[in-house]
Amino acid sequence: MKKVLLIFMLFTMILLTGCSTETNDEDSDKNPTDVKDPSDPVDDDPIVDTGGATDLLVGVMLNEVYNGDGLAYSLTIDAAGFYSIKSIGDIDLEGTLSDLSGGFVSYNDNISDTNDDFEMIIYLDSGTYLLGVSAIDDSVTFGLFSIIVESTSIEHVSMISVNGMIADSIFPGSTNTVEFDVPSDGDVQLYTVSTVDTHGIVYNSNGTVVAENDNGDNGNDFYIDTFLESGTYTIEISVNGDFDYADYELFYDHSGASLITYEPISVDSVVTGSFDTFGDAVLYFELTVTETVTVNIYTISDNDFDGYIFASKTAFAPIDYNIDISEDNWNFMIDNLTLEPGTYYLEVDVYVSQWNSYYYELHVDTVE
Repeated sequence: MKKVLLIFMLFTMILLTGCSTETNDEDSDKNPTDVKDPSDPVDDDPIVDTGGATDLLVGVMLNEVYNGDGLAYSLTIDAAGFYSIKSIGDIDLEGTLSDLSGGFVSYNDNISDTNDDFEMIIYLDSGTYLLGVSAIDDSVTFGLFSIIVESTSIEHVSMISVNGMIADSIFPGSTNTVEFDVPSDGDVQLYTVSTVDTHGIVYNSNGTVVAENDNGDNGNDFYIDTFLESGTYTIEISVNGDFDYADYELFYDHSGASLITYEPISVDSVVTGSFDTFGDAVLYFELTVTETVTVNIYTISDNDFDGYIFASKTAFAPIDYNIDISEDNWNFMIDNLTLEPGTYYLEVDVYVSQWNSYYYELHVDTVE
């Protein structure tokens, strides 16, 4: 991307400067009264002339030959809306879109981790834009490719394969949407590697949020680790902060089987256990309910327990939860909860103090 931006800077300087010899000759014949008054206001946001850039027309494919140098294109958008700008060819190209003041608009390298063509799907206001195109590999000196710009109703959507990675760019206020398939029920990990603050939201095929994270254990990048049933999902990526744009890498890992073990528990039963060491821990339980019942679910321990009950393994929002019974009792109690027949899933987040007993009890009691 640095190469593309450098080409743009050089291209802009050439367009703004023009031919210095001709300019000096013309200036020498000017009447002194024609010289601009230094006190007049100066345009701090000069508009770049598009002369020398190849015109791109919406809906018309342009066939090109790459000869090792960066290429520049002028694109005029008559009607505001979503547009797809993509390359088709046998070389790995990157594309950078800017406005006429030189401001960054969008960038893309690969459509996916298996497709080296670039594609930007972005909302554009009416106006003229500049597109810079360059090969990722500096050693590439020849290749055939095409560029096409099309109107579309779809926002920036790309694909990522199982255990794959895609690189992309994003700017504040925009979102990138990535679609992915989960071939079998199991744990998935979705996370970014970047230098900015990323935020990720996972939706199922019905548009329901099933997972979300802002800052994971890897700093300001989001890290989502959750159980998903087989199917097609999308993750929506956004960023927080004040900057022009940012590059990031999105990783998708799928183990093919759940790494979470749910311990069975039933109504009017008690589960006991102890921890091997102090620190954070998470316990998972599968609660089977055979008839409509009202229950209290709670822990007895010297440590800090938070409890959440879900209708399914993939549910994002709990049916009910509790953090602390009181200021002096850090156990949780989900009380007077009425459950219909079915299977429910308990997640219990624990902090074990090194000064307290490691023993705990989990109760599911019928409310009489």
